[in-house]
Amino acid sequence: MLVIETTTAPMKRAIATLIVAAAVLAGSPARASHITITGPPPQLHLAVGTLGSIVDTVSFNVPAGTEGSGTPVAGSQTVLIEMATRRWQGQSAPAVLTADSSIPLTSGTNTIPMTEISWTSANGVIRNGTFSGAAGQRVLRFRARQGTRRREDTLTFSYANTIAVPAGTYRSTVVYTASVL
Repeated sequence: MLVIETTTAPMKRAIATLIVAAAVLAGSPARASHITITGPPPQLHLAVGTLGSIVDTVSFNVPAGTEGSGTPVAGSQTVLIEMATRRWQGQSAPAVLTADSSIPLTSGTNTIPMTEISWTSANGVIRNGTFSGAAGQRVLRFRARQGTRRREDTLTFSYANTIAVPAGTYRSTVVYTASVL
């Protein structure tokens, strides 16, 4: 789960916050940032953010006078996303990580579409991208084969800052779902 909060002050200074947690299997929201399904294979592990924390926070500080100017604003920290699978010998199946960003950032009746939030990848395992504003956006896919397969990447989030919005606190939630068949 990725909760995004954008705050704009009356003097037009905007702050956006991403709070990162995880979700796994069939879209069920998680209560922690690291989840592992154990037992005999297949097994699945998803980690989003700092080990042991419930949520990580990334803040965006939009300089006064630049609201809606299209000048991107980088987040204050990076976020680690890790997905691992374990399968029996001879088994192979797709492993997929999706994001649901279908709920826009909202403050009262004002909204900011999630398409204003993008990420860049530190090592290219997860491609650079922008939230689509839809459910089921595929973020990562790989073949889960015999043994353990692990993929991880560190993402830096950015706020596009292309929409001038009234002062307020804007919130939304993005849910990450990991699956392997």
